[in-house]
Amino acid sequence: MERAGGKHGNKGADAALAAVESARLAREIRGSTRGEPGAPQAPSG
Repeated sequence: MERAGGKHGNKGADAALAAVESARLAREIRGSTRGEPGAPQAPSG
């Protein structure tokens, strides 16, 4: 019996990291559209 992922390895850690990064980015985007303090501002120009 092979371990989870077979020849390609277990990608659970990669998936978890991607989920955390996606959540961080979504929070940053939502904050910048609401004008919340500390949120990055879109460049004017």
